[in-house]
Amino acid sequence: MGDSRSIVAHHAILIGINSYKDKPLEGCVQDIQEIKRYLENKSNSTRIEMFTAPSSNGLELPSQEDRTTWPTYENVTNAFGRVIRMGRRGDCVYIHYSGHGTRGTPSSEFSNRSTGDLALVLFSGGKDSGIRYLWGSRLAFSIKAMVDKGLVVTLVLDCCFSATVYRRDDPNVRFHQFDPKIDSMYPLESFRREVDPGDSDQPDRDTSMLPNWLINPDGYAIVVACGPHEIAIERRFNGGPKRGALSYFLLMTLENHDGPELAHKDIYDQVCALFRENQLRHHPILYGNKSQGFFGYASPWSNSTIPILARGDGRLELQAGLAHGISDGDQFALWPLGSVRRDAGSSVIAKVVCARGLVSDLERLELNSIGPQTGWIATALIRLSLRQFPIRLDSSLRDRSELLRGLQDRSLEVRSATDSNCSFHLTLNDSGKYEILDEYKKIIDLPIPLPSQTECDRVCDILEHLARYNVVRELTNNVEGDPLRESFKAQIINRTWKHFDPGILIETKQDETLKFNLELEVENKGTNDLYVYVYNLGPYKQIQNILRGTYEVVTAVNRSAPLKPVFRKKVKTTIPPGMLEKGYRHCEDIIKIFVTSQPTSFDILELSKIGSESSKKKLTSRAGNGDTSCSSDWCALNFYIRTSL
Repeated sequence: MGDSRSIVAHHAILIGINSYKDKPLEGCVQDIQEIKRYLENKSNSTRIEMFTAPSSNGLELPSQEDRTTWPTYENVTNAFGRVIRMGRRGDCVYIHYSGHGTRGTPSSEFSNRSTGDLALVLFSGGKDSGIRYLWGSRLAFSIKAMVDKGLVVTLVLDCCFSATVYRRDDPNVRFHQFDPKIDSMYPLESFRREVDPGDSDQPDRDTSMLPNWLINPDGYAIVVACGPHEIAIERRFNGGPKRGALSYFLLMTLENHDGPELAHKDIYDQVCALFRENQLRHHPILYGNKSQGFFGYASPWSNSTIPILARGDGRLELQAGLAHGISDGDQFALWPLGSVRRDAGSSVIAKVVCARGLVSDLERLELNSIGPQTGWIATALIRLSLRQFPIRLDSSLRDRSELLRGLQDRSLEVRSATDSNCSFHLTLNDSGKYEILDEYKKIIDLPIPLPSQTECDRVCDILEHLARYNVVRELTNNVEGDPLRESFKAQIINRTWKHFDPGILIETKQDETLKFNLELEVENKGTNDLYVYVYNLGPYKQIQNILRGTYEVVTAVNRSAPLKPVFRKKVKTTIPPGMLEKGYRHCEDIIKIFVTSQPTSFDILELSKIGSESSKKKLTSRAGNGDTSCSSDWCALNFYIRTSL
């Protein structure tokens, strides 16, 4: 595992329940046993606590000596407490739950009103051999305590919370109908209302928005089996015993691709590709820190890769399309996931021949013995969308030829010094340092000092960052009478209940005493589920996913209760401390939302703050759409926000 990891302790809490009295399952304990085997094979020093209820036991309590391993509420929460007490900063925690999930009515100001509050279904441990709910907020309380102590947490939930698709006659669905009588038996479960996302400390975020019970997402990653409108199933794979789909394909990915060395997003992309290849109808979701390595290992991940899907008819499908800024003629290098060497002999070069809404068809430019397969990844070589924002190099620049090569290598278009129709103008100031002007010949105010003439690569990186920011800002799908756009309504609401439509400047005051100052609302008025993605385009030219999850689902109006066709999230905007120190009294953000008809991911769009090291590594990653026969409609909207003191 390497010297740098020798002093890091690893803790695992594994929970699998088959023997529910009502609606028993078959594959959950097998899921946990296989994960335990994998962890033990990787390291004999991992401290593992396993709580299982095999089918053979029914709901009768085990013998006294075995009760400590029974998946009861008390045993599981005590295990969380032991990890919190024993863990030291930098230690890694892996929690895997395989069993039933459930949902209850929203219970707090920060509950998700569309989905309700979510819970895991454990055993009570009492003489009645009943069940007890571990609410998401109670789980978040423990995760927050771990993260606050500096532990690195990975949580996998192989269950579902989809009450609307609950079918009592389907034994393969991992959902348990919520029973308020059971909930009322434990009135002291006060964590449901005590955990408040507004208490999270996020020093690097100027605009924040958290899912209803996720705490400080930089410290952990969570993978759930499906969205709130879908079902998580167990089934037989390759003739074996029943397994949960998420657990099965997660383990397959870890074993086939040296899992501990991969980031969660790489693992997640591969799992999603396997779901699509096996024609599963539900879609896993990733929350939190996607660059975190599996089980907390450091990971070199960047979002410079896009998954590939190999269709049965031989077609190669890039899991990104027009909505992600992909254009016909873009070129990519294709690699196997986890490749150590990325030289010409181990890659395949391909070109986009048809960019569609959420996916694109690829054509190989060279034929060799290497055949790309589902789960391969693509790295951009040429991105034509960046050429929408040409750059003019001033005639006074002595290093024009070196700059020209550097910019063209980054897919940027350079115009002649006399061409005034440009987005950026690179020149020198009186001090001999680079200066960047916009299309109106105004100096672009950047939070970093521009380099001197001797640093061509650095100024090329800055210009590429600005162009990529502009590509995302201008992304739109202007189709008149678009059925998707007419099927929903998106607004931002301030604290005085004034509603703002997209494209209108929203003025708001910074107030540190408030937990939020705006609320985003997306209402589905159609008959199909919609997928919502929310990004902040900030004053430091950063583009951040402020949901900190893959997407949010807004269910169709024809679905039955309790899912509601409205998505609401509270947002807090602030002026960055660095701008305040320089005397700024206001800043401007863009809240950009994407709405799609099928699940996708927009990691391709993300950018760190301009000038940061990580911004040089990020280009493209995502997990894509499934069946090409499905609709790939998309829409993008901008909300302009000015926050003032």
